[in-house]
Amino acid sequence: MNLIYCRKNLWTVLIIAVSIFLVSTILFSSIAAAEEAQIQAAIKELGSVTGQAVTSEDQAKDLCNREQYLDVCADIGKKHNLYTPEEVKSVDDFLGEVKGKILNDIKNCNSEECLIKVAG
Repeated sequence: MNLIYCRKNLWTVLIIAVSIFLVSTILFSSIAAAEEAQIQAAIKELGSVTGQAVTSEDQAKDLCNREQYLDVCADIGKKHNLYTPEEVKSVDDFLGEVKGKILNDIKNCNSEECLIKVAG
């Protein structure tokens, strides 16, 4: 019974981690399609909103890979038209699933153990 519970939690944490990665990847994978001005505006806004020094796409990706910035990165990506319509739907679907207390709990996690607890 305990082994089944651990596997279920592990899968849940894995799904959350992959989803986080996908949101940040989607945000900046459409870079080829987006105009450079849009990208730079998004990077500037991301730095402003998060209070972090963000000057490159790589820094933005790293920042968006952090759980606490999931919704911020998604909103900025949508605002600056960095998503295709299909990607917007995927991002909105994911955020809709984790909004509220779960997203707040994820944002406050500083460790893998915390994510496992939230997933449980």
